[in-house]
Amino acid sequence: MAGSLGTFILKTLWDANTQLRSDLANLNEKIGRDYVRRDDFRDHAARVEEMLDRIFDKLDGKADKP
Repeated sequence: MAGSLGTFILKTLWDANTQLRSDLANLNEKIGRDYVRRDDFRDHAARVEEMLDRIFDKLDGKADKP
């Protein structure tokens, strides 16, 4: 009886471990495909901000001309 219970518990733990590994692999694949890393986002946001600053500077220059 104790051996059966031990086997059942080990099998359950093994299956849970296998499922967690599978879920983690799927999550890692999805993160790499669907999400942007924080550092990359900051770099792109900084470039967009620079472009907007240049556009606003040009618009201010156009507005100041008579």
